[in-house]
Amino acid sequence: VPHGGSGGGGSKHLLGEDQWAWLEETLREPALVRVIVSPLQVVTEGYDRACWRMFPEERRRLFGLLRGASGTPVILSGGRELGGVYRYRDPVANATEGSNSTDAAPAAQWDVHEITSGSLTHTALGEATCADSEL
Repeated sequence: VPHGGSGGGGSKHLLGEDQWAWLEETLREPALVRVIVSPLQVVTEGYDRACWRMFPEERRRLFGLLRGASGTPVILSGGRELGGVYRYRDPVANATEGSNSTDAAPAAQWDVHEITSGSLTHTALGEATCADSEL
């Protein structure tokens, strides 16, 4: 849940600086898989309620930390009335280097996968909320 910043500007943040410092320190440890748990969705673009998309600077900061860490990032989230599996493909990291060349080599691939656990007993037939980032 967003909380007010320590400054007088009334800005809202998802994480405080102590939490960011802890996360950055923890992500320095070697790992094959990084499991991040969030009560709010991180990856999805197609949801208009509380989610990390509403805090673009913080989401970029999180993705930057995950990109610089070892291991495959997997996010477990909630905050919706339905479950889903999402993928964020970094457009820069997944671009082809030297795209004008016929022997262009792909850059290092970097994806974030998110699993949202909402209601696992109901369907959402007819609901068109999928964005480009969703599987």
